[in-house]
Amino acid sequence: MTALVIALVLAAGLIALGAWGPKLVHAAGPSFRRRPRIAVGLLGTGIFLWIAAALSLAPLLVWAGTGPQILSDRASQICVSCLQATNPFASAQLPWAPPALLTISFSLLALAGLIAIGLVRLVRTERSTEQLSRDLHAQGESRTIAGATVLVVPDSRPLAFTFPARRGGIVLSTQTLHQLNENELAGVLAHEKAHLSQRHHLTSQILEALPLLVRRIPLVSATLQSIAELQEIAADNAAQREVDTATLASALLKMGGGSAPSMPAERQGVAVLNAAGSGRIQQLVGAHAGKTNFRPALALTLCFALLGAAWLAICTPYLQALLQGCW
Repeated sequence: MTALVIALVLAAGLIALGAWGPKLVHAAGPSFRRRPRIAVGLLGTGIFLWIAAALSLAPLLVWAGTGPQILSDRASQICVSCLQATNPFASAQLPWAPPALLTISFSLLALAGLIAIGLVRLVRTERSTEQLSRDLHAQGESRTIAGATVLVVPDSRPLAFTFPARRGGIVLSTQTLHQLNENELAGVLAHEKAHLSQRHHLTSQILEALPLLVRRIPLVSATLQSIAELQEIAADNAAQREVDTATLASALLKMGGGSAPSMPAERQGVAVLNAAGSGRIQQLVGAHAGKTNFRPALALTLCFALLGAAWLAICTPYLQALLQGCW
């Protein structure tokens, strides 16, 4: 099998998973909800494996053929020597191909662009989060509630959310304190503390750094939505170790958790995680009911594993040549 055939197979697999992967993600939802923290790690890793495999198509195509010479003789000899050292398909090369330098440069430029855009998005998110935290700290007051340090802000809406720990941690509104009883409040605080202890903000910020073009890929979009849901379920699971399910469900109902997030518009686009969320009460009440089909989750895991194996198989020879030298 030549490098060109493998590249075509890999490209077809990437397109198929990118387009129809959301069906697998959705079908795997019930099994993922049983182990939400493991599922978040799997799905987050899967996104980056898909991107890595897509970027490795260009280095793979370089092995498919010799291509025209666009460098000086000396530089060309060095490049040919390095490529021959990495290429397991040297005996099956085609007499035509794009220049290797241009092909690899495309992949490197794409990688550099992803990193640059990601850093810009991270900086913007960090600045927005810092500004919102500063504004809320100017309005609110710090209190100790049920052993947790909480920023209480005046607001007529029942709000509960967390900043990253370095930006202030848990925030509650005065309406939340007014509406919830002691046990319900303990459940909400346990939920928010779980976001902090399980470092959900870090995961969310890393994924938020993905460029919009990547986020519009159906697989990536569905995966990001699933990760957000699973983080809330993981926090709910932690809260259920502090209070009973009925109490936690009651708190979510009072905060609007049965319909839409109680997050005001001005707080969107920053690194905060809120306690309310769509479908959470139904998930709490019906958690782990009935049999679960694990086959979609296993199929998705296998797809990600194959992408990771392909990426390693392509990149390892290049890395070895770079570290050991090839001339």
